[in-house]
Amino acid sequence: MSSQGPYALVAVVQTLLRAGISLGIPRSELLTAASLTEDTLADPDTHIPYAHQAGLGREIVSRNRGVNIELVALEQLSLSSMGLLGHALRHCATYEAMVRVFCRYQNVLTNVARWSFDETTGVVRVDTTMVGPAPLTMLLALVKLGRLLTHVDFVPVRVEAKHPPLGDPREFERVLALTPQFRAEGYVMELDPATLSLPVLEARPELLAGCTPLLGAYATAAEEPPLSRRLRTYFERHLPEGQTSRSWYARSLGMSDRTLNRRLEAENTTFRKELERARQQLAERWLEHADHSVAEIALMVGYSEPSAFHRSFRRWHDCSPRAWRQRTFRA
Repeated sequence: MSSQGPYALVAVVQTLLRAGISLGIPRSELLTAASLTEDTLADPDTHIPYAHQAGLGREIVSRNRGVNIELVALEQLSLSSMGLLGHALRHCATYEAMVRVFCRYQNVLTNVARWSFDETTGVVRVDTTMVGPAPLTMLLALVKLGRLLTHVDFVPVRVEAKHPPLGDPREFERVLALTPQFRAEGYVMELDPATLSLPVLEARPELLAGCTPLLGAYATAAEEPPLSRRLRTYFERHLPEGQTSRSWYARSLGMSDRTLNRRLEAENTTFRKELERARQQLAERWLEHADHSVAEIALMVGYSEPSAFHRSFRRWHDCSPRAWRQRTFRA
């Protein structure tokens, strides 16, 4: 979880708010129940405490016993509901690439769950302490958006959810041609190879390549406390210049080495850890661009010798940068 606490993207909260209104609940009453104001919701690309979304969900469920809230929320969901992530999904080459991008950057939407995708089994898994409609809604969102972008009404092999059905389970069959297995051990969706290989129609991969660096920075910023976030911005600007000195960054941030160390310790981190994380994440981001060689990327993340970069990358991923690029972005 984020050190700044559980959060949610305002655009996602707005989607849930529209779902509640569609069920006849006055907007003002929903805002009051969730301790929300119109000012809080003004910028869809900002994050707010997840407690607001949780309170909104509880209010909607409590007023609509016997209604499958997942399906109601799904009706309101669109690519625009996901901001920059939605734009990235639109331009993935295949549905598998779309699933991988979603799982990789899902923390742009919220940090109350961790998503993973096993490409050998086709299983998407949501690791979360939540038990309720929200994780299932997002799994089903992958189905809805995938159908929209591939123009194929595919059906997952299986979908599982921890919570019991909130309404008639047969509604899922009518709407999505599938019925989730409720009261399961976790939140899981399995996809077959034919579905994963479906092309995303009208995708423009060059636009995906252009927005993933920004998406990566946005996802990172959402997770980090203030000083770590500022330091990461400085790393992005100055690592390509070969600047790795702690004293230099401390002076640039307007503080002494000692103050920098003390404030990072308060955020449960160190300069070395932040430098390592920045190098890894910047390297992964630049490896998405086929026009940059591995040697160039080594310099761009502050290594004077490609061999040192290779050693670090093997420590991060147990493989070479070139092998990681081919394995991760082959779609």
